[in-house]
Formats: sequence, structure tokens, C-alpha cells
Amino acid sequence: MYHQFRLFRGIFFPSYISHQLRQAETLPGLWIRVCLLILSSCILHFTGAFYGLGNELFSNELIHLPSSDFESRKLLFILGETTWGLFFALFILFFSALFFWSVTDIAYQKLLSVQMYVLLVLLIEKGLYIILALSIGIDRFSSPFSFGVIIQYFTSNPLLIILFGSISIFHFWIIYLQYTYLNKLTERSPKFLLLIIVGLNVFLLIISTLLYYIRIEKLI
Repeated sequence: MYHQFRLFRGIFFPSYISHQLRQAETLPGLWIRVCLLILSSCILHFTGAFYGLGNELFSNELIHLPSSDFESRKLLFILGETTWGLFFALFILFFSALFFWSVTDIAYQKLLSVQMYVLLVLLIEKGLYIILALSIGIDRFSSPFSFGVIIQYFTSNPLLIILFGSISIFHFWIIYLQYTYLNKLTERSPKFLLLIIVGLNVFLLIISTLLYYIRIEKLI
């Protein structure tokens, strides 16, 4: 039996698709979809950077630079965001799958399939943010899907704003997807699965926050 990838069905009907994935012996089309998702991540990050999205915390510093320095900083920002989009996708796909493979008995390619659904959800979040930012002018950390708006009422600390602005309802969706798929694909304890899934997502959130904060510090 082989598994037919239907990415959007995979994120909306994980219980049904996880049953198919469990029974699958081959996964045709896996690598082409992996490449398409990675390319989509690069394109979305490039698009956001091209329109200046993501530099809200340090835009005031940039406007005081000479024109030539401003353009060079802008180009570096675009290149940096596009590169970040590449490594972000690779990290979500391959590192997370490798982590789950090391602590479960699930085949690596099936875990990579699960992480494809995770990356798709994150790309949907990224796309919605770009649309909202360009249409109504909100910044990344004021997204209606995140806790960034709430934390800004209590502090102006950029690190905390980045951290809570990075936590969104999409992350709870991701945890639900990962738990549903892994629970179907392995016999390991549900409590153990929930622990490692939440632990990994918290770890990735902290790493992402620190990397974003470091990039801001270097730019300004």
C-alpha cells in the first residue's frame, strides 16, 4: 500500500490521513513535495522582507542611515530573510523528524511526512501575516493570531515581545497534528508523546526567538 499525499487534507483531517500513513509501505511523491514546501518557505520570506515586513523593531534606526547604507542594509535584510526561510524549512522538516525518529520506532520518512503538514501550517500562518500586514499595516508581533498584542500592554521588552508574538494559535494546531499522527504511528505512551512534542515545540520557539533577537541586535 502506498500513501497519496494530500497536504491540505492532512492538516484538516489528521485522524483519517494518519491511518493511511500508518498502513503505507511506500511514499511516492514525498521528496518533490518536500522541495516545493522549502521553495514556498523561501518565497514567502523573500516576499515579506521585500515589503519590509519583520523589521518593525528596528525600522526607526534604519531611516537615519545614509541612502546608500540604507539600501545595502535592506538588501542584506532581504537576503537574510530568504536564507532564514530556507533554513527554517530544513530545520522544521529534517531536524524535527530526526528528533522524533530518535525517541520513537516510527520510520524516518513517515515522520518527515508528518513534518510536511507542520511546515504547511506554519507557511499558512506566514502567508496570512503577510496579507494582514500589507492590507491593514499590523506588525508581526501584533498579529491577531498571537499573544504579542497582549504582552505589549505589560512590557516594552523586545525579547518578551518577540517570544510571545511568536506564540500563536497555529502552534496549538501543530501540537495537535503532531500528537494525532505520532499517536497513530507508534505504540509509545500518549503521555510520553505529548511530553516530547510540547518539549520540542518549546525548544524551537526559544531558539527562534533568540535567533530573531540576535539578528535584530546585529542589524542595529
